[in-house]
Amino acid sequence: MRNRRRLQSFTAAGLVGAAVYFLVPTWLHGATRVVAAYDAAATVLLAFFWLRSLHMDAELTRLRAANDDPGHNVILLIVLASVVLGLVSAIAIIGHGPHVQNQTEKWEAYILGILAIALGWFLVHTVYTFRYAHLYWFDDDGDGTECGGINFPGTTRPNDYDFAYFAFTLGTSFAVSDPQVTETRVRREVIVHSVISFAYNSIIVGMVINLFAGIFAGGPADSGSGR
Repeated sequence: MRNRRRLQSFTAAGLVGAAVYFLVPTWLHGATRVVAAYDAAATVLLAFFWLRSLHMDAELTRLRAANDDPGHNVILLIVLASVVLGLVSAIAIIGHGPHVQNQTEKWEAYILGILAIALGWFLVHTVYTFRYAHLYWFDDDGDGTECGGINFPGTTRPNDYDFAYFAFTLGTSFAVSDPQVTETRVRREVIVHSVISFAYNSIIVGMVINLFAGIFAGGPADSGSGR
């Protein structure tokens, strides 16, 4: 059942993304069409994750996370690859300017690019929310107890929102706050997550600086307008 629901979510996201790609106006540049499709697919995927999969009940979190299938790493790679695709396409739009004919179309393309970056950011940390929950609750030695690895003050039975707090705090500050990491296997994940977060956030800062520099210099606002 769990695998089927996950497959349904990815299938729905893929179908929505494909539909948007083929339905957006044909005058849009290829990168802009890809970004529009990515935005739609990422929105569907995030809606599934947050509305259907995350639980405030610790027992429901444990049941889902402890039984995550072995393909979880594959799913993580797929999501990260899709985020890279969306990010590269967004950079192509914001960094070089969309190939459109007027200011309205130009700003629509910029908004799609900015939205892709934001959705990718949320998607990365949402996936890591599930990753940390799985690492905490999965009984890898079969002794009937969870593995732990993260000490959450005030509770020994964290729910999905505790793991979201951990993941998103790490994603914004590259450091944990009050929870303490107590096992090496979790520290390995934290290292990878921190590096990804730092790289992604650095790219965001660079793109914002580039966008505003272009606006005030008259670059992106004038490029491709025929003036």
